[in-house]
Amino acid sequence: MNLFALDWILWAGGFANTVVLFSILLYRGRWKGFPLFTLYTGYAAIITIVMYFVYRFASQAWYARCYYAFGFADGLLQIAVVVEIARIVMRPTGTWVRDAKKQFTLGAGIGVLLAVALAAAISPPTSDSFLSMGVRFGVFVGALICELFIVVAFTSNQLGLGWRNHVMSLILGWSAEQGTAIAVDALHSFFGTHFHYRDFDHVRMIVLQASQIYWMVQFWRDEPARRPIPPELAAYIRDLHIRVQKNLDTVGAQR
Repeated sequence: MNLFALDWILWAGGFANTVVLFSILLYRGRWKGFPLFTLYTGYAAIITIVMYFVYRFASQAWYARCYYAFGFADGLLQIAVVVEIARIVMRPTGTWVRDAKKQFTLGAGIGVLLAVALAAAISPPTSDSFLSMGVRFGVFVGALICELFIVVAFTSNQLGLGWRNHVMSLILGWSAEQGTAIAVDALHSFFGTHFHYRDFDHVRMIVLQASQIYWMVQFWRDEPARRPIPPELAAYIRDLHIRVQKNLDTVGAQR
């Protein structure tokens, strides 16, 4: 299996970006707020090294199998990061905002069904059942992540929840990456392996690296300082929240 120069450049660039991003998350202390995203980034760096040695010492068939085998764990970690983002947005004080958990769970259930339908609809460009399952799982994860991001955005907007800058940058970068990945898989499914197959993969890799560079810049920067709420306003909001909660509980008990 021979890789063209561009493949090597993109592969090396992706590894370098991942290592730098992981280092920034650790050095700037962002891992405290995003432990699963930090874990995912470290996992991606390690797997890149492992896959390099698989490429050097194994066959093309084994490389493809290892790629999709590691991809299953990668996909599960990505879904875990989405749940982490939802927790940050919808649990600003450490507990779920009222109705946020119910709306997110309902939206996530619908998202799973839509992602399953999309994964079942594609035709992977391979006759190998394991590789075919890997392609479908990748499409399922990508679709589910995009849909969950939409659910998080819709729910937080409906409930009037604020978005921190680091969370917003993570969602924007990941949405661009996953949206591109879904489009590329759809093109592979439609055109097969004989029409710009490698070029489509290059587009996927370039968008991923652009997202990584964007994350590096954003996670290096501190989030803007928030203006402190005056004590009188804080007390008023706290009392109002307590009264609303009591009224809602009373109405719920009378139904």
